[in-house]
Amino acid sequence: MLSARLPKIIWMLWLQGWQEAPEVAQASRQSWLRFNPDWRVQALSLPDLTNFLPTATLERLNVDSIPPAAASDVIRLELLHRYGGVWVDATTICTRSLDSWLPAQMASGFFAFDRPSPDRLLSTWFLAAQAGSYIVERWCAAATDYWLGRSEHDNYFWVHNLFANCCRVDPNFRAAWELTPKHSARHAYHFAPHSPALLEPPTLAYREDVTPPEPVMKLTHKLAHFDDQSLMATLCRFGRGAAPDDPPLEADASRRRILVAWYGAFSGHGTIGDLRSLETVTANLVGVGHEVLHATAAELNLPGARRVDWRTIDPSSVDAVLFVCGPILRFHPWTQELFAHFASTHLAGVGVSLLPADDPNHSNPFDRVFARQGGPTRYGDVAIVAPNPVDRRNRPTRAERVIGLALRGQQGEYGDERCRWQETEAVVQRILTSAAEDGPLRVVTIENHLTRAAMPANAIEAQYGDCDLILTSRFHGAIAAMRQGVPFIAIDQISGGAKVYDLLADLGWPYVHKISEADPSYLTHCALALLQNPESDRLMAACRKAVKDANCTLTDLDAWAASLPKMSID
Repeated sequence: MLSARLPKIIWMLWLQGWQEAPEVAQASRQSWLRFNPDWRVQALSLPDLTNFLPTATLERLNVDSIPPAAASDVIRLELLHRYGGVWVDATTICTRSLDSWLPAQMASGFFAFDRPSPDRLLSTWFLAAQAGSYIVERWCAAATDYWLGRSEHDNYFWVHNLFANCCRVDPNFRAAWELTPKHSARHAYHFAPHSPALLEPPTLAYREDVTPPEPVMKLTHKLAHFDDQSLMATLCRFGRGAAPDDPPLEADASRRRILVAWYGAFSGHGTIGDLRSLETVTANLVGVGHEVLHATAAELNLPGARRVDWRTIDPSSVDAVLFVCGPILRFHPWTQELFAHFASTHLAGVGVSLLPADDPNHSNPFDRVFARQGGPTRYGDVAIVAPNPVDRRNRPTRAERVIGLALRGQQGEYGDERCRWQETEAVVQRILTSAAEDGPLRVVTIENHLTRAAMPANAIEAQYGDCDLILTSRFHGAIAAMRQGVPFIAIDQISGGAKVYDLLADLGWPYVHKISEADPSYLTHCALALLQNPESDRLMAACRKAVKDANCTLTDLDAWAASLPKMSID
């Protein structure tokens, strides 16, 4: 199994501000900068959080009203859920580069040090997660529920207890944790908050010219005073790694100004899949330190990014333009106008579909393309790893089954003669008729187009989450179903197969079919079987594959953005 890829972001927090942080926190920050020069170290304080978390999230967290340690716990889960990367407490000391050891630990897309004590499954002072981590998503949702209506915890280890409870009640969560390699949190460089050894002179095992065998040391901020000859001072000097008069290291201040465009850059356009892709790419760029503009026609606030009208942007004022998601068509007037406007700029496509070169509607305006379809390399679609707004744990028990329909309808870009949408909808209707004969049934029509749906994006995803089965001819209908843990049957309505079959068949979920080969009786049988047994393990495996592919896309996108010529940003 290939290791899951991580966004190269290191998150740290000192709520009161880093100028007020104690010696151990300063040494901690320097150690992460020193050993990981090609990672972005985001050393945050309370005011900085508005640049990374949505206003509604910060209002919900209400960090001013809960204990600081608890605020730190919920903030780390929110940051990892939204961005991925690595969280480190400001009392940890890095002893070697993350790249030298962490990738081998990421089999499940998540890592934490194991068993700090017999009654705790993991430590929380170091957490690593790829974007879209199921463990982090579920753990974060549980933490959100925990703090509703309370201002004090019932146990100091509340966040550890929530993790253990998720393991008990959620088989997919437990399976992901069991897949995570185990590296003990208990070792000679893990010190308790009031360890007397830290106040004593170091023994030979801890002398300053010895590199610790563990990749991360865990110290404490609760020792306000310690002697310069103490072990605490020795380990802090190791963390700083510099002479007393040397200036402190700083995070790389160079960044790129990047404009992210999408179909929602044009008034009245954009789907839920387009939006989730925009959110993913924007969050990734913000997390690794770029200045991000997004060209969204409707009002939309994305943390850390500024909304602009792309028509007013001077192409020479940005380092690159990314166009995110959707088919790229030669005869699409709005996209072609945008591409022409930025023809002199580095232009990349992310998660786009390119038609074959011999198709009359083929277009490839990009000098770098991370295409999910039609490019020289197949890249994973990134909508799957957008922050998930829907709580999947508490679905109501009901007598009726609910089937959601997310159908594309007429699809002209492949040619009217190839688009067998009416035949597809006839097959779907046959499935619904049989399902209704099998017991109480409610059918929900789900509209992915944001304007036509006339409801918030989160409400659209909530419709998916409320279903027991999704029947879809949309690629992002299948992605939305996977994001909500709902089984689906996808029918590619283009004769011979096109985007839907091409992108979904490799995920290992067997209920993906071409309309030209579909057997209505067999599909009906499959639908009735999935209503009885949703095959959650197989669905989760497909979702893990999609998440892994999306993280590979983001990794290569980061590398490309970092290679762009640097510009000075005022």
